Amino acid sequence: MKSDIVQSTFNSTLCQNWDKESIMTQLLDYYAEQGDVQMCVTLILILGDKIKISQERVEQWLFSYIELLHRFQLWCAATHIISTCRISTVEMMNQQSTTIYTTCNNCFRPMQNFRNGYWICEKCRKMLNSCSICHNTVKGLYTWCQGCSHGGHLAHMKEWFLVNNECPTGCGHNCSIAIE
Repeated sequence: MKSDIVQSTFNSTLCQNWDKESIMTQLLDYYAEQGDVQMCVTLILILGDKIKISQERVEQWLFSYIELLHRFQLWCAATHIISTCRISTVEMMNQQSTTIYTTCNNCFRPMQNFRNGYWICEKCRKMLNSCSICHNTVKGLYTWCQGCSHGGHLAHMKEWFLVNNECPTGCGHNCSIAIE
């Protein structure tokens, strides 16, 4: 019983006298020296304002980690980090530039030529902007599946996927997984 009281007193005294900020700074320094920017960013995002670190260092870690995620083409993870962060220079990354990678829905070659409002494939010379449902050229909002690259008018695609799971072209791709 006496041992429990002494241990409890010791633990509460230790926790009160514990310099948490200094230990967290040392921990972050350690991970930064190891090149583990993911751990630094994770700790910063979890601890937020509870830890005092220069904003310049935090920005450097965040930008490095986001760049690393982009190199590995982990776009959704990078976007989540950017939108979770409360530092204005990092938050602005979502508004500055957006790159959309798309491929031809006929030959699956990356699309690079955007002329007069239409994507034209350099290999098969077909336009991307035709609706998979009505087969007319899409001049308004165009939506497509990242998996099979087929798409069409936003309204037509929404209506199709209310009752169907597979691509309207019959290619066999289960496009509804991407919607969820």
